[in-house]
Amino acid sequence: MHTPNRSTLWTRSALSLAVTAAALGFSQGSLAQQIEEIMVTAQKRAESLQDVSASVSAMDTGLMQDAGINDMSDVSYLAPALTVTTNNGPWASSFRMRRIGNEGNIPTFEPDTGLFIDGAFRSRSGTGLSDLVDIERIEVVKGPQSTLYGKNVTAGLVSISTLAPSQEFDAMGELSAGSFGEMIGRGYINGGLSDTVSGRLSISSTQRDHWVENLGTGGDADNQQSYALRGQLLIEPTDDLSVRLIAGAVNRDFDSALGDVTFGNRVQSLLGTSQLLFGSSVSNTTALQDNVATNRLVDRNGNTQFTQDSKEFTAIADYAMGDLTLTSISSYDDYDVATNQHDADQSQLRLASFNETTSGRSFSQELRLASAGGETVDWMTGLFYYDNNFTRGDGSDTDFLMLEDIDELGKTIAFAQLDPATQGMLLGLPEGARYGALPALLGQPGEYADFYNEQDTNTFGAFASATWNISDDFSLSGGLRYNREKKSALLESSNNGTGISVIGLGNPNNPFATPDNLGLVGKLAPNNHWEAEDTWSHVTYNLTAEYHWTDDFMTYLTGAHGFKAGGFNLGFGDAPNDERPFGEETVDTVELGWKSHLFDSRVQLNGALFHTVYNDFQSAAFQGLQFNVDNAEKVTNQGLEFDALIMLGERLSMNLAASYVDARYDEYTRGTCAFGVAAGANGFCDLSGETLPFAPKWKNSAGLQYEYPLAGGDLYTRLDVSYVGEHIPASSLDKRFTQEAYTLTNARLGWRNENWDISAWGKNLTDETYVGQYAPDNVMGALGADNSYQAFLGAPRTVGATLRYHF
Repeated sequence: MHTPNRSTLWTRSALSLAVTAAALGFSQGSLAQQIEEIMVTAQKRAESLQDVSASVSAMDTGLMQDAGINDMSDVSYLAPALTVTTNNGPWASSFRMRRIGNEGNIPTFEPDTGLFIDGAFRSRSGTGLSDLVDIERIEVVKGPQSTLYGKNVTAGLVSISTLAPSQEFDAMGELSAGSFGEMIGRGYINGGLSDTVSGRLSISSTQRDHWVENLGTGGDADNQQSYALRGQLLIEPTDDLSVRLIAGAVNRDFDSALGDVTFGNRVQSLLGTSQLLFGSSVSNTTALQDNVATNRLVDRNGNTQFTQDSKEFTAIADYAMGDLTLTSISSYDDYDVATNQHDADQSQLRLASFNETTSGRSFSQELRLASAGGETVDWMTGLFYYDNNFTRGDGSDTDFLMLEDIDELGKTIAFAQLDPATQGMLLGLPEGARYGALPALLGQPGEYADFYNEQDTNTFGAFASATWNISDDFSLSGGLRYNREKKSALLESSNNGTGISVIGLGNPNNPFATPDNLGLVGKLAPNNHWEAEDTWSHVTYNLTAEYHWTDDFMTYLTGAHGFKAGGFNLGFGDAPNDERPFGEETVDTVELGWKSHLFDSRVQLNGALFHTVYNDFQSAAFQGLQFNVDNAEKVTNQGLEFDALIMLGERLSMNLAASYVDARYDEYTRGTCAFGVAAGANGFCDLSGETLPFAPKWKNSAGLQYEYPLAGGDLYTRLDVSYVGEHIPASSLDKRFTQEAYTLTNARLGWRNENWDISAWGKNLTDETYVGQYAPDNVMGALGADNSYQAFLGAPRTVGATLRYHF
């Protein structure tokens, strides 16, 4: 007899609970309340969520507090169309919308899902990953949005709106304590500074101990230490003019996550042979203490340190000119990030370190002129300008440094390629003689590699949109945008290597000498100077028909064409220069959606069917010792999604969301090869017909909340269940890395009144172990020596309590 796995059982239990609650709630119809209206700005106008002709998931302050949403990973639990992937730290994070997205480890590669904070575009997903405090609303807008938003939104966008200052005094302080020594402090103060000026100041601090234990000589990994500060002024000198000034800063300094590694048999043999040949001189002769990639245990000689300092400034001005409104959004942001991997090879030997610095400076300006709305024709027109300068490396520090064991491992590899008779002869020699008789294939201690990247991006857009309200029930909307983007790139790399490179360690006939590369540093940063420049321009558009069948039921049909500019593969690695550019991406979509209120506005049910085709889809992957972006000829993703909010009774509510997507490569002839799969004549693998990585068919969520009057306040409890279907979280689509379906369960129990809110909570209560991303081991797996790989796990079970006080 087949026994359902734990994930299936939890999913069935959640559905049974929801059905039972629904039956209970509607039997108490007289007590049911109506759903409050949610206002959003997905179409750059303030309007009801139920009037927006687009698929949008929105959550406000109350829902975020009730569900315990602290960062964007938590948001994805309630909005299953959104996937947040993070590996070794917040800066290596990416958003996927409707399963479309890419790796976050490539600093010069821009995402398909745009991030907007208070209306201003942000180039890096990591800037919005954590420290979500003082948030008014988060909107997850699904599907291509290139006409209104323009840049990097071919999959969708995430819009975060913070609470604006007001004249009324308001203040809050919050403290949370949880597992792994977690301490989170948050607070804000708000009020009038004069009759025309209001101010708001918010602050947050997050501390947490390590999630990954290091059995080796290095430190543990994956802790948290971050601080965020945000100040605002709202100036309203007249009834027609308002100016909102926003400044924010984030500082992070902690040990970031380490990939949990499994070394293949060949690598284990090499490590053991190295100790046999040179045991007295290798830095760590202890046998490998852990070789399981999913247990939060590693055996390393070092850890990885991450630091971030980022700032942002935004000025939003609205000026009413009769029936017209002129809006200006000006924004500047900058960041400086450093990642220091003291053990880049991920082993107990000391082979290589990697120190990386990145910095970015951006300025954006948007001007919009819009009609008042509610007329026969509502319209909006605008201009957008964006300028970004990005650098990686500072041109002077050593980025890669070969450590004391690199030569001995290289000589061990050379030894492994000899015939048994020669090996026996060498084993009979003293250790020093063995050393002199073998070539150091990977290099010598003290060799270094440097690289420096610079990319300048300049973007201009002009757009217009209009809605013709033909009748009270029927309207047509359309938009047009001209996009122009120019990028210039510089790559400089060098090394002082003297070792002999080795390509394909699994080949016993591999020659020692490959004169075009000098050891490992030669593959990481060959002597190279490369400059490139290109410009892309494109017209994007959309057309929507909307029909209100009744006051409570609306459908819309949208067709849209989107665009994302091309770019350049920078960073490290020995890719040929002529393969570094990649082309622009275009997208065409058709979406049929509906918005509805049922049962006297006690049920809100929204959904959409969509079919989207990407041409020259920009696909990113970790290939060997470098990251690489190329173009998949054609990708199709299509599916169904819906979300529902149900008032089951006066005190009981439920939210449901489901996302079914079939996302696959229709044609992709330059894909990354899985281990053991032979490349084609072009050196790549044909992934045509395969499902995209990180793309489960189903992602679902359900939440149930109950409130009951008690002791002058309200007792409340909430249960959230999130289901993720089977998928492969690896760019190579290696079938070994199939992640089975899993279910995450969060719960909260608390009591609150006008001032106090006291709650206990738990996340991932069943302690599901799941992998967010698989990748080749940094060095061994990348060189082709074995099927060595690394895994980055999702968050473990955590429990804690929160105390919040409103003044």
